[in-house]
Amino acid sequence: MKVSDLINASTGLWDKTKISELVVKEDLALILNIKPLLSNTDSTIWCLSKDDVYSSQSGYRFLEGLKEMNIMSK
Repeated sequence: MKVSDLINASTGLWDKTKISELVVKEDLALILNIKPLLSNTDSTIWCLSKDDVYSSQSGYRFLEGLKEMNIMSK
């Protein structure tokens, strides 16, 4: 799925129905308040690595970070 799949082509605004099916209620309002930039093209990146490419190592580090945050939030 690309960001452009979440934008209503006729209005240029977020498709609230699609987004609400993908994110938790608390994040919906935050996303809807961001104005989509229609001039940018979609691309696939993994922002948790230096080269923007997913690797099993960067995925593992991400999961370990999630585990750590879960422990800290208890």
